[in-house]
Amino acid sequence: MFSTAKRKIALALILVPVLSAAVLYLLLQLKLDGFERDMRIYLTDHGVAESEIVGIEAKRSMLPTYPVYVRFDHDPNRAYTFKPDEEQPGNFVLLESRIPPQLVDREAQNAEYAAFLEAYGFTDVKRLGMTDSSVLAENAAASKLLQSYRSAPEADSAALYGQRVNTYKFSVDHPQLRKQLVPCQH
Repeated sequence: MFSTAKRKIALALILVPVLSAAVLYLLLQLKLDGFERDMRIYLTDHGVAESEIVGIEAKRSMLPTYPVYVRFDHDPNRAYTFKPDEEQPGNFVLLESRIPPQLVDREAQNAEYAAFLEAYGFTDVKRLGMTDSSVLAENAAASKLLQSYRSAPEADSAALYGQRVNTYKFSVDHPQLRKQLVPCQH
């Protein structure tokens, strides 16, 4: 039979790899939980409501090393893939070409629209508000604007599905157009 010293060595040879694997697994799970927590904070800091987030799941993979999959309530079957930003801890990089509608910066869009109007000579540009905002869904009742988006010949309904469509109404004044519109009185 085995002596006590040989039993201890055999036990150590079995326990060390098992304990090492358990510790590594635990550290990986803590890291993934941290990425999920950071992703939730990142989303809420960028204006996404908790109720819009269906699920967040971080995994270990080959490339990217730690992808974080996020599902939103507008399309719970679609997962958007993010990866942690290596240069800026706490930030994430979207790995897809389609931006989730919840992350579109509406204020920046409004500023861009206003600057565009001002560049073409419009003055007194004021945003009156959003006139139509909806997520395009299959077979959903849609406003006339959304129906026109769907019926456009170049529209790919698969690409439009799940996207948020917004139009904005501005109050503007253009002096040259005003002159042209005012009837000449002779």
